[in-house]
Amino acid sequence: MKLRNSALIIAACLMLVLIAAPVSAAQVSYSTAGIEFFASADGGNELVPGTETDFTIKLTNNAQYQVVALEGGMQRQYDVATPYQLRVYLEDSDGVTVKTGMQTVSQISPGQSATLTYRVSVDQYATPGPRTMTVHVIYNELYSVENYGDALGYYWVNDRVKDVPLGVSVRSQVSPEVLSISGDDISVGTSGFLTLEIMNAGGMDAKNAYGRLITSTGSTTSVIVPVENSVFIGDFPAGSTQSVTFKISVASNAEVKEYPIGLQIVYQDNYGVDQTSSPVIVGVPVGGKVEFKVTSVEAALAPGDKGQVKVTYKNTGNTKVYSATARLSAVDPFSSNDDSAYLGDMAPGDSVVGVYEVSVDGAATEKSYGLDTEIRYRDANDNSILSKSMKAVVDIKDQSGPLSFFTSPLFIIIVLAVILIGGYYVFMKRKGKV
Repeated sequence: MKLRNSALIIAACLMLVLIAAPVSAAQVSYSTAGIEFFASADGGNELVPGTETDFTIKLTNNAQYQVVALEGGMQRQYDVATPYQLRVYLEDSDGVTVKTGMQTVSQISPGQSATLTYRVSVDQYATPGPRTMTVHVIYNELYSVENYGDALGYYWVNDRVKDVPLGVSVRSQVSPEVLSISGDDISVGTSGFLTLEIMNAGGMDAKNAYGRLITSTGSTTSVIVPVENSVFIGDFPAGSTQSVTFKISVASNAEVKEYPIGLQIVYQDNYGVDQTSSPVIVGVPVGGKVEFKVTSVEAALAPGDKGQVKVTYKNTGNTKVYSATARLSAVDPFSSNDDSAYLGDMAPGDSVVGVYEVSVDGAATEKSYGLDTEIRYRDANDNSILSKSMKAVVDIKDQSGPLSFFTSPLFIIIVLAVILIGGYYVFMKRKGKV
C-alpha cells in the first residue's frame, strides 16, 4: 500500500515536470550592453573660416545584437540594441553655426551607420584649431521582451537622449578684417581712390601678400570697377595692420548709396603654398553726380550791339570741383573772340558768374536765344571732366523805339549838361554877377 502511494506521488511529480518543462523553456531572457553611438565627419572634418558649406556626418551604432534563449535550446536575436525613429541635431560650436535643423532616421541597426548633412557657416574670424561639436540624438528603444504564453510582449522606452561628441577642426588661415574705409571723393561717374585699413585677424602669417578687390558679390555685380585690381602688401603677420589703396571708377548709372565690394588676400602660407583668403564684404559710399545749373543770365543787347553776357552757374551737386572753366557756344547771330570764362573752385552750393564778350549780328531777330554752355572741371583726383550741356537764355531786343531816346547815351549827356549849366547859373547869381 505504501509502495503504491509512493509510486503515485512520483508519477504526479513527473507529470508536473513534464507540464512545467516547456513553459519554463519558453521563458524569454536577454542581455544588453546598451546602444552606443559614434559620430565622425564623412569626407573630412576641417572647416574653413568665412565659408558656408554642406557638412556631412556619419552616425554609427556600435552596439551588438542581443541573444535571447528560447525553448528547445534554440536561440533567437531581438533588436533590443536598435534605436528607432531617431531625431538628430547638430549643435553650434565656437565660431561655427549650424543652419540646418533636425534630421530624421528611421533606425540604425547594430554595426550600421547613417549619414546626415547639415549646412554649416563658419565665422570669418573663428579661432583656428580643434574643437568638439555635439550631435544630439533623441530615439526610441526596445526595452524588454516578455513571454505571455503564445505571444511575446514588447516594451518600449521613448525619447531616449544621448549627446555624442564630434571632433572638428577650423583651418588656420589669413582672415582680413576691414577696420576703416576712406573714399570721400568717390562720386557717380568719376574715378577715385579707395583706402582700406585692414588687419590680419586670422591665425596664419602671410608672406608676399596682395590685396585684391572682388566686384561681383553673390548675384550682384557692383557698379564699382577697379582700375587697379590688386595692391602689393608684402609680409602680413597675424594680428598686424596694413593700409591698402585701390584706384576705382564708378559707373555713371550708379546711385548715391553704399555699394558692396569684396576684399581677398592672396598670399603664401608657412609652407610656401599659394593661398587665397575668404572674401570680406564692405560697403563703399558713393557720392552724387557733380551737377551744375544756370541760375541767371544778364545781357542788354540789340541787333548790331557788342557787349557782355553774364551767366551765373551754381554747383548743385554734393561734391567740390576744382579749376572749373565755363564755355559759351556763340552761334549765329552771336559771335565771340573769347567764349570761355574761368570760374575756379566751386564747393557744393557755390555760385560763380562767368562773363563773355559777344557781338550780335545787325540782322538778328528780336527774340530769346538759348545758347549751349558747359563746364570743364577737375575732381579731387585731378581727373578732367566735362559737365553735361546747359542752356543760357539771352534776350535780343531792339532799343530804337520811341522810349529808347531816354535810355540812350545822348540823352544822358544832355541831362548832365543841363544840371551843370543850371548849377553854374545859381552859383553866379549868388555872387551877384548875373
